Amino acid sequence: VLSLFIFNYLLANKINIISESDLLNVSTVLNAFRINVTSSKILVFPHSVQVNFNSNNSYIKVNHTFCSVCWMSTKGNVIRKGLDKAMKFFYLYCQYHPNSLFYVIGRVGEGTEYIKSLPYYKSVAQNVIFTDFLSDEQKFEILSSSIFYFQLSNYEGFGIAALEANLCKCFVLHSGSGGYLSSPDIWGAKVIES
Repeated sequence: VLSLFIFNYLLANKINIISESDLLNVSTVLNAFRINVTSSKILVFPHSVQVNFNSNNSYIKVNHTFCSVCWMSTKGNVIRKGLDKAMKFFYLYCQYHPNSLFYVIGRVGEGTEYIKSLPYYKSVAQNVIFTDFLSDEQKFEILSSSIFYFQLSNYEGFGIAALEANLCKCFVLHSGSGGYLSSPDIWGAKVIES
């Protein structure tokens, strides 16, 4: 694997590195083999979670508050992210806790209209808040004040939003279909099958 990595570096025009720690690791390995690391060849493109927000976290958890992060520009993405399943779960939950809130974080679009067309949505519309685009600070404020986080995706890549929710001490309701919870025993998380 190491030789494949070095071969890839030598042949590539550009290399994407996703964090400062990866940059340090790559530099260490390449320097050990006396390969010159050039800044013009490496692009640091962070795909990471901001964790320093949590150090002064004074947010109060609000009972029966849910949230989810979903780019709602297309109906297909909303279905892939399982937001329709999350909305149905929320509808059922509201039968017992009618004052619950569900924050849906992400740009509104075609997928938003799909969610609003679901028959069970109409019963809880007054309890659902579509935030549209938020800054990281606003997103962390909602995550930090929420008890539950939904990520019932059919498949998931990196799972950054679920990790952020976990850092904000949310109970993460996750499908276990990829993302950071694909090995839940490592994280000590509980996976809810969707």
